[in-house]
Amino acid sequence: MLVGAIKTLLNKVDAQENKITELSSENQKLKDEINRLKGEKGKPDIAKNKDDKKDSDDKRKGGKNGGRGKNKNAKEIEIHNTEEKDVEKRSSKRCTIQRY
Repeated sequence: MLVGAIKTLLNKVDAQENKITELSSENQKLKDEINRLKGEKGKPDIAKNKDDKKDSDDKRKGGKNGGRGKNKNAKEIEIHNTEEKDVEKRSSKRCTIQRY
């Protein structure tokens, strides 16, 4: 009896999910139509690149950065000196930190 009730609820949830998807699509089309009638541009249709499949496969590889490799534009930061400082509790006034 409980299993039947759960199956019924899951079917209803699935039907509602399909209806929401359908209504969202219709809603976007109507918004685009309103914008077109106002003289504005609608949402552009952008075709996927053929290379998107390769990129998505690389991201699925996992790892620290999703399999994308190092950022080619990243600059190396060289640390010349490190020192520890005690930080006192200050008032609620803001402090400005300047980085060079």
